Amino acid sequence: MPHHCCVPLCHSNSKYTTGVSYHQILTKKRSPELVEKWIKAMRRDVGRNFELNTSTELCSRHFTKDDYNSESEDEVEVVEEEAAKKRKNPQLKKEAVPSVFENFPKHLQEQSPKRKEPAKRDFEPPPAKRRKTRATRKEAAAESACGAPEDSCSHCGCVEGLQKQIHDLSAEVCTLRAKVDALKSAPSMSVHKYLEDDSKIKYYTGFPTAALFMACFSFLHQAAQGMRSWQGERTLLDTPRTTLKTGRKGKLGLIEQFFVVMLRLRLDLDVEDLADRFGVSDSTISRIFTTWINLMYFKMKELPMWMSRRKVNKYMPLSFRKWFPSTRVIVDATEFFIERPSSLARQTASWSDYKNHNTYKLLIGISPDGCVTFVSRLFEGSISDRHLTQVSGLLDLLERNDSVMADKGFDIQDVLATVGVRLNIPPKRKGDRQFEPDQVLKTKKIAAVRIHVERAIQRVKLFRIVSHVLPSSLQGVAEQIVFVAAALCNFQGGLAC
Repeated sequence: MPHHCCVPLCHSNSKYTTGVSYHQILTKKRSPELVEKWIKAMRRDVGRNFELNTSTELCSRHFTKDDYNSESEDEVEVVEEEAAKKRKNPQLKKEAVPSVFENFPKHLQEQSPKRKEPAKRDFEPPPAKRRKTRATRKEAAAESACGAPEDSCSHCGCVEGLQKQIHDLSAEVCTLRAKVDALKSAPSMSVHKYLEDDSKIKYYTGFPTAALFMACFSFLHQAAQGMRSWQGERTLLDTPRTTLKTGRKGKLGLIEQFFVVMLRLRLDLDVEDLADRFGVSDSTISRIFTTWINLMYFKMKELPMWMSRRKVNKYMPLSFRKWFPSTRVIVDATEFFIERPSSLARQTASWSDYKNHNTYKLLIGISPDGCVTFVSRLFEGSISDRHLTQVSGLLDLLERNDSVMADKGFDIQDVLATVGVRLNIPPKRKGDRQFEPDQVLKTKKIAAVRIHVERAIQRVKLFRIVSHVLPSSLQGVAEQIVFVAAALCNFQGGLAC
């Protein structure tokens, strides 16, 4: 039976090729691990196209002379010269693996890495011994004195200078590390960054300038120094101040706390957002806001918001002075959305058919020059405008011969008549009849000046905390929030009428 080599691209065949011996892959002496190495070296995979059996052989062309036993080296030469006459194949070493595959592509041929030639080194000959003279003895003495050769003595000063420089740089590194740690622990947002930029102050707080922001803070500063932080139900109004503990100093200063409150009022930032910006806990932000909003409410209540008749006349615009000189206040009702209460009774009471939502309602009044002069308490959204006017407390402030301007929805002429006050509202159309020319003219005159109360309400609602749905967690201080937002509008100046 002829023998043939199973290596790809090898055409050795005992019938046509001479000088070649053949070695079986599967033998009792060859371990399975070695067989696997042979197959891997041949780049073959056992499967449908390559079956491994006792007749699977490799030729001697894929082995080197080092792969054969030393005693059979002569037999290898004989096989190469007279293979036809030789019956016995030369013996491979026990761990021999085929490594010669000349017909394989270059990228499949395993090439042993070439050893790099050792780099040439130039050796300097040792210095010639010289006889010690008087000069050499002086050099030896100098070396023993400073612990270094005479040539290095000139560099001692440089070494000392480098050591001093290293010491200075180390101290500078420590200082910079301390600054970096301070910056990491410092809040990412601070009011001091924006006090030089009026546009930023206006965006974040609503104050037109940083000077007005500081003026408002100065007005609150003295009271803020002695205020008690809100502690929930434990903070009782009738608790003597002497029995309350002031507690440890907070991380945020008073001006930063005031800035936090203004940020929440103006931009309606979440508690979590503010806590992350200022590097404090959520509970700290909530406590700061509740404490300060109550402080601002009580302090701003002390301000004389309601204007006297003399001041109203002094600052009255020409449009009012000509057509409505007796006007004391322009009123309108507005509503603020709230989160639906859990109580069914409160849900019904706060439901507004006009807004189709649960709301709080209040009455706002402005002077003819556009300043907010009256803010009522908050009432449930189902209250009517007439009843709201009766219970708001406005009637107690009006004087005889005053006049009130309102929308035509305010049917309160008889209510105001009880205190000697007249009502200026646009005329109502009766049935299908059109307005008379004088009625059209009166409507235009009232609408032209009454619109400013709508602008004032819009100013209040620019504080986003009241323009969004008020959550249940803030409904306990809703009245304080709305009043403070309305009072802060006066820092923006009057409306041009």
